Amino acid sequence: MPAATNDPDLIHNSTRTTLSTNADPTGRAPARVMLRTSRLVILWLDGDVDVRFAAQEVDVTPRGRAAPRTDKR
Repeated sequence: MPAATNDPDLIHNSTRTTLSTNADPTGRAPARVMLRTSRLVILWLDGDVDVRFAAQEVDVTPRGRAAPRTDKR
């Protein structure tokens, strides 16, 4: 869904990214961390409004403990 910023037919173009932590209601499983990215493009094409939407969701839950950082930045 590429849309150039100088496209005269472009009405709206936005991207949204969210990160959520979903806890297990029973408390027996670790919380899941989900990253969701969505994009909305609205174009004026030949007298009609064209709405395009796409979304992706990825599980980014850590699989184990990370090693402690030794560098101090």
